[in-house]
Amino acid sequence: MVKPLEKAGCLELRTAGLIIGWLGVFGSILYFCIATVTLVKAVKEADYVAAENGEVARSHDQTESAVFVLGGTLIGVLILGAVVSGLLIYGINQNRHSMLLPWLVLSTFSLVLSYFQLLGALFDFVAFSHSFPLFFYQVISTGLNSYIYYVIYSLYTHMKMDSGKGRVLTPAQAAAVPLQPAYSNYDKV
Repeated sequence: MVKPLEKAGCLELRTAGLIIGWLGVFGSILYFCIATVTLVKAVKEADYVAAENGEVARSHDQTESAVFVLGGTLIGVLILGAVVSGLLIYGINQNRHSMLLPWLVLSTFSLVLSYFQLLGALFDFVAFSHSFPLFFYQVISTGLNSYIYYVIYSLYTHMKMDSGKGRVLTPAQAAAVPLQPAYSNYDKV
């Protein structure tokens, strides 16, 4: 088992967790605004994409539908991200370790996808484009995602242990059980 962090660089774990949570909320709000503006202009986007493909009349409706579906999905994910980041902030402020679990679960999926992207970038670097900047960016991005996850997981572990309801990370000593005689006391008459 990996030992939890005591500090995140020069910051306390709670401070680092609050910063991560607020960055998540502000990032979700910013991307939400961008996605909403994109959805409002979906017809113009569909015209642009259809004209780029050379099939203006037939693919316009398909492109517009695809923009609406992808934009709606993106908005749903962004709302979920803002709520989960808000729960992270609330959990840290109220010292409730269970409120950090949604962030950890969502970030686990994000971290797994980040590792798959790293493998894809490595394959692309070795086999095809030999684009070192893209590979280097993916290494830094995956490393940063892993460290942020580790910081929040360490905070979760400390909060759970401090609450007194959590289990101790070291196994408990086995209780001494007195040896029983092989015969029963009722055998003697």
